[in-house]
Amino acid sequence: MTQAVNSALYGQDKKSLKILSEHIKSLALGAIAAQTRLTKKEILELAANDKQALQAVVQNDEIIKFLAGYQPQDRAPTEKEYEEMLSKIESWSR
Repeated sequence: MTQAVNSALYGQDKKSLKILSEHIKSLALGAIAAQTRLTKKEILELAANDKQALQAVVQNDEIIKFLAGYQPQDRAPTEKEYEEMLSKIESWSR
């Protein structure tokens, strides 16, 4: 995974970015599911259909955009943005 992270963040390798994004998305879904008692499927449905309801649960715009599949067209998230997302996900796990 370390190689994928390095390739994604520093090499902007599209395949590695996808792997990293899917891994973080999975971590976020698991943490949100544990806190809310919603299933991962229900969370993804909220992300796709009812962002306001998801916002009330998650309270983090970047993670909501991330879960909804939004990625800026001009760039991938930065290392700092990934760190912030992971920190937020980690805080849900406590």
